[in-house]
Amino acid sequence: MTWEELEQLPEEIADRIELWDGRVMWMASASAGHDTCLRRMANSLEHATRLLKSPQPEECWRVITDHAVHLDKNNLSDFLKPDFHVYRCKSLAEKIWAEDVLMVGEVLSPCNTPKLQDAKLQRYAEAGIPWYWEVELDDDRQAITSIVAHVHCRAAEMRTGVQALHPDRYFEVARWTPADEVGVDIDHPFPIRIPWTDLEL
Repeated sequence: MTWEELEQLPEEIADRIELWDGRVMWMASASAGHDTCLRRMANSLEHATRLLKSPQPEECWRVITDHAVHLDKNNLSDFLKPDFHVYRCKSLAEKIWAEDVLMVGEVLSPCNTPKLQDAKLQRYAEAGIPWYWEVELDDDRQAITSIVAHVHCRAAEMRTGVQALHPDRYFEVARWTPADEVGVDIDHPFPIRIPWTDLEL
């Protein structure tokens, strides 16, 4: 399917589709707990971006949920819809390209199989998106059990003549759980402080 064909579909169907280089990937419906955790996470990140108050346009960021991030400017039919992402301020009518995105995040649910999640993670890395955050939920209560921050790096050169199969990857740099009384506390990619009380159901 092409991006143009996708735009002809009813909105309630198109909203549940990602295109991986033209291949249709169906996105399962999320639970109420997933959507609540996602909304609170996005609201908390948006609050952090508003505190920056930077006059520099390159330090102006917006937060959006369930919106297409196009991975290749030459191929509109190659995009992912992260649960949330932080992107450089631009007109809301413009498409969002990977180069505009500072952080993508996923709120994991049972439909996120390890194989599918690894594939998405690799696609984010190959697109050069600097930060990837993962929010894990409790299966029963649908409450957040952990938040993990990963940073993008290129794998170090290996022995002469040997190259990494996937040179672009993410490395875990921080993990928070409800046991951390302070909550989420990190200075990169910008200062983010989120008390757990803001994330609880």
